[in-house]
Amino acid sequence: MKHIFFSLLLALSLQITSVAQTILWEEGFESYQGFGDSPVGFTGDLKVYLGHGNPTGKGLCAQHSTFNTKDSSVTPVINNVLANSFFTFDYRFATYTGTNPTFDFPLINESVQFFVAEENATDWGAALLTINAANDTAAIPFRSRSINLSAFVGQNIKIKIRSNNPSTRDYWMDLDNLKVSSADNSTIIQQSKSEIDFSFYPNPANDLVTIQSAEGAQLELINMLGAVVLKKSINAPKFTLDVEQFPRGIYYLKVDNNRKSILKKLVLK
Repeated sequence: MKHIFFSLLLALSLQITSVAQTILWEEGFESYQGFGDSPVGFTGDLKVYLGHGNPTGKGLCAQHSTFNTKDSSVTPVINNVLANSFFTFDYRFATYTGTNPTFDFPLINESVQFFVAEENATDWGAALLTINAANDTAAIPFRSRSINLSAFVGQNIKIKIRSNNPSTRDYWMDLDNLKVSSADNSTIIQQSKSEIDFSFYPNPANDLVTIQSAEGAQLELINMLGAVVLKKSINAPKFTLDVEQFPRGIYYLKVDNNRKSILKKLVLK
């Protein structure tokens, strides 16, 4: 099998995204006042506030409490999704003193869900990604996630964000740097303060994948619906992952140490 190896270097305060990138739509919310604005073209309840962006600018938010258990918003229409397109975003759950996040917010029953549908669709279907206690690591720094849009190539789409608070606890759900783009590969790297290396082979794989990465990070195997199907701590610089039990198809291997993350496509055949 062909040996696939990649090594990614991330310098201080540098954010890198996929090469040869075509940006179809993006919103960083910095053009708004940041005092409860509704972004132009969005519909729904999420608002823009100063201090809720990545790292300290403006972000799109849901403020949850006993009196506000659910908020949702829909993006403007994004035209003509290209091959190998992803929806990427930064997010966090936190509490605040003024405009400063005071501590991370470990989830219990809370979640945020992401739905994608064609422009004129009336049924959103199932969420393509749900972030909840099962797949979120509590931390004040923003984390980065992505959703594969390969099912919508050639279509005009809209994205729905729904933040849920069945526990009625007080917290904020913050989003920033929303983007739909197409690229030559699916590597997404979050902001970092140090070098990061991650490699694996073979790809495509059948039963075993050999992984090389820094110890102390968390590894996740994510399916096309955004569900984490395997999660483990990395306790050795090189180890073998058994993937024989999983259905054949496209997955994503993610390495995350709470300061940075890498997401890379893995094909099981």
